[in-house]
Amino acid sequence: STGFFKRNERVVMTLLLLLIAPTFAATGLISWWARNASATASYEINGETVTIQDFSEKRRELSKTLWLTKVRRIGWWGSRQDRYRQATVDDVLKQLVFEDEITRMGIEPSDQSKDQEVREAILDVTTWYRVMENAGWTGTYPERYPDYISQRSLARLDQSTYGAALSDPNFKIQMSKKEFEETVISSLRVQELVRSVVDAAVVTEKEAFEEFS
Repeated sequence: STGFFKRNERVVMTLLLLLIAPTFAATGLISWWARNASATASYEINGETVTIQDFSEKRRELSKTLWLTKVRRIGWWGSRQDRYRQATVDDVLKQLVFEDEITRMGIEPSDQSKDQEVREAILDVTTWYRVMENAGWTGTYPERYPDYISQRSLARLDQSTYGAALSDPNFKIQMSKKEFEETVISSLRVQELVRSVVDAAVVTEKEAFEEFS
């Protein structure tokens, strides 16, 4: 076959990773090698060896990204969870493949996209911060969520509140602005990859006819 699926084999393989958890050799993209000791075990992603140390560092980094996404969504109740224990093995394997594709495809969000995503992230956390500050850091998520929704639509960027939200021990984010924004942009790169893969995987009626006729 020389149709869409042959020409976009790697795109389709990556798309499959968006839909199912990787099962090592099942995707053809990931292999796992265990040698004499766990310290020398490694994964192979698209022909590149990933040591256990590298894997652990990536798991820690990805966990922080997933944790921050949760904080944006559910505020204080997300920030109290362990930020470095969010990513599963499958999550990390998918992330490694995604990052390989991001590098291969040269994906980098525009400055405008970065600015917009960072702005939205700041408004998410500062709104939660104001809600919890006003409530004295009490109440349940169902009790505080309506307050968040009503305030989020009216939220405006405030650098002072932004800094307080990141540093206040009650909120438990404890990040610099630089670290916060880099974590948000890292997540944005994966979102851009997902969009590009899904867009590339749209099969026209003509291509489908040629593929299966």
